[in-house]
Order: sequence, then C-alpha cells, then structure tokens
Amino acid sequence: MRVFDPEFCEKRCPVCTRARQGSRPARFLQNIEMILTFGGCPWGRARQQKYGVRPDQNLPEPSGEVIARKLVVMWDDPAERERVRAELHRYGQGRHERGPERVRLAILKLCEARVDRVTELVTAAQRDYRDVLLWAEYPAEGKFHWASRLPLSDEERRRLEELRKQDRQQYQAWLKE
Repeated sequence: MRVFDPEFCEKRCPVCTRARQGSRPARFLQNIEMILTFGGCPWGRARQQKYGVRPDQNLPEPSGEVIARKLVVMWDDPAERERVRAELHRYGQGRHERGPERVRLAILKLCEARVDRVTELVTAAQRDYRDVLLWAEYPAEGKFHWASRLPLSDEERRRLEELRKQDRQQYQAWLKE
C-alpha cells in the first residue's frame, strides 16, 4: 500500500466509508476531521486528488444515459446496439460485481466498437472488474509497475501525479465525445 493510498479512504477507512453510507456518528466524526485538517486527512486528500471529489462525497456513478449515448455513437444498427446492451447487462448480475454502470462504461471505452470485444471484456470484468477499470480509466498509470512500490522518490511521486492527471483528462474527454 502506498503511504497515502486514496483507495484506503475509498474502501477501507472506517470513518469515511461509513460516513458516505450515511452513518450519523461517522458523518459527525468526519465533519470534525474535515474541519481540524482543513479538508480531510492525507488519505482523503489523496482520494480527492485521484477522483476529484471530497472525502465526504460519494464517487459519481455514470448514468445509464451516458451509456445509451455511447451506444448510439458507436453502433448505427439498432439490432446490434441491442445485442451490445444485452451483452453489457451480463455484468452486474452477481453480488460480487460492483459498480455495474461504471464497469459497463469502461467496457464501451475499451471495446473499439466490436461486439466480440464487448463479450471478452464482460468476461474479464466478471473475473475482476478492477482490471477493466484500470485499463479504461488509468491506462498510463497501469503501464508503470513502479507506481505500486514503496517508497516512491519525489520525482516518481510527481510523475505519478502527472500520469493520474493525464489519465483523468483522457477519460473525461472520451466521456464528452
């Protein structure tokens, strides 16, 4: 785990995760922490830098409207579009399959408008959805294995921040296409 891993705040912090789920005592503690630390602990700030949302806010879930728009842009034929939509909905049926809208959108980004590729990516997501999210949302960071080792030098840390910023920009640009 990195020193200030944003995933800690997102998935494992006992205060932040419970506060975002609506626990009143956790929200109370988180509000105190946000005031005392001027915006959140180092893990919360790392989460904000990575995802662009404060530690007390949930990550925005892509809407079905974005997926529908992308389907129309990528496939002209309505029958093929329905086939792809049905294939995408194979992901998200299992209890272990998290964030279905986000993963489906990642699959669309990676599929190169090929139905066979959608099938492959749905299968990959069912095995481990994090792989598909990494490939779609963090392609540059995913190519640098040094980014996951500790400790990072100051130069490596700066480079990693720049990679994350570039990844976020390319993903946001793709969403707007």
